[in-house]
This record gives sequence, C-alpha cells and structure tokens, in this order.
Amino acid sequence: MAITSPRATAIRGHSVPAFWRVRGMEDLGEWLRQIALGVNQILNTGAANAKGAVTLTASTTTTTLSDRRLGGNSKVMFSPTTENARAAGVPAVTAKDQYSATLTHTNTAATDKTYDYVIFN
Repeated sequence: MAITSPRATAIRGHSVPAFWRVRGMEDLGEWLRQIALGVNQILNTGAANAKGAVTLTASTTTTTLSDRRLGGNSKVMFSPTTENARAAGVPAVTAKDQYSATLTHTNTAATDKTYDYVIFN
C-alpha cells in the first residue's frame, strides 16, 4: 500500500506522486512512471512547483511568509511586481523555520509592495 503524502495531489497544475512503499515490481514501475512524468513536465514547461507571491505588510518592518515548501535550509529569491516593491528594495530573509520565514524590509505605508518568489531547497 502506498503512503499518501500531504503533497500527493495536483498542486498548481503539477501532479505530485505519492510516496512509494514496496508491494511489488508493478507498483514500483507505476511510481517511477509518475516521477518521470513530473520531471518531464518540469523540463518541457520550465515550471516547477516552487513559486509564489507575497505582499509585504504596510507600516512595519517585518512580514511572515508562510509556505509549506519552506524549511530551515531553504533559499528564497524575490522579484518585485509593483513599482512600490521595486522602490522598497528586496526583502531580507532574517529567520526561517519549517513552513515559514520572516522577511525584514523597509517601513512604508504602501500596501502594494508585492513580490513573486521562488524557493530553492
């Protein structure tokens, strides 16, 4: 019987195979086929399930980024998507934990400091 992962669903159009548990070679073959489909999807589209968007909290210097793909060793890269985000500069990741990161940034009243981000693990 396969162990179902919390990520064993379609996430943003990407199929995520369940963890594999030894039952027989037929199950192994199917699991490997699912892995190959996922890798081919990344290679063919250039899209991986490692991106998101965050808007910085206005009138403060920190924002919590919550994402279940984050871990203590994750690297996060940001790209501003609004003029106010560009003017504010890139936020610094000052603390990381499983599923969250603390972003330190400039304190402005702008409510549209929005960034796209990519997580590398």
